[in-house]
Amino acid sequence: MAVTFLADLERTIRAMIGAGATYGEFRTIVDMSGKNILPQHAAAEFAKIVRPDSPSRKIALVVSGSLHRLQARRLSSADKHRIFDRREEALEWLWADAA
Repeated sequence: MAVTFLADLERTIRAMIGAGATYGEFRTIVDMSGKNILPQHAAAEFAKIVRPDSPSRKIALVVSGSLHRLQARRLSSADKHRIFDRREEALEWLWADAA
């Protein structure tokens, strides 16, 4: 399932860039709050989404609880990533520097 998701995501990003979106300027929110803790193999695949060279300028991870927060921290510690408990706070951070 994670591999299929990543393939779909990659196609979507290519299509967006083909339509004129600028690589490196995406703002991404990943809401994990309604999900269970990811198994290790799924977490490794998911970490590919939030890698430092991703096309996103900022990536907000929304989590629920301390276990989710710990797992999200292990996925990435890049400066462009932040972890939030509430979606509203994540969206505010994502767009805080928008013109």
